[in-house]
Amino acid sequence: MKENLQSISNQQSVEVVNGGNSQVITRKASKKKEPFHAVREKAANLYRKQLNRGVDTMKKAIEYALNQASIEYDQNRFLADYGRLVERLLDSKSFERDCNKFKLEPFDAATHIVFDGVKQMNIVLEKGLETVYGSRLTELKEAVYSKEVLGTALGYPIAA
Repeated sequence: MKENLQSISNQQSVEVVNGGNSQVITRKASKKKEPFHAVREKAANLYRKQLNRGVDTMKKAIEYALNQASIEYDQNRFLADYGRLVERLLDSKSFERDCNKFKLEPFDAATHIVFDGVKQMNIVLEKGLETVYGSRLTELKEAVYSKEVLGTALGYPIAA
């Protein structure tokens, strides 16, 4: 069995030759994830497997995932990226209204939503908190990181 691999732009072509039959399969090469998303995803996967699910467990999962990540991406850069996504949620008036409706502190809820991922965050911005979190709204009451910690990483205070 003979395989030829050619890489053209963002696509891979693989030619598989079996006896007299030849077949060409073309597929897109997988994109490398940005460090923030890779760390957040690894932390979220670790967190889901834990029995004790609280803010401390989230922080420990993030810390562990950061230690597994590349050396160039440190905790301060992660927190700055995390803070920017929290700010994006806090800029939304509909998100603020939803939080007030369910008696949640917007900053605290935003830190949890960012931990759950950008996809979740975008759905919350589009469809609202209740649609996405429903009966789990009580989980959003305690902040994952404080305003001071994220503000220090960003280099300016977070207004909320």
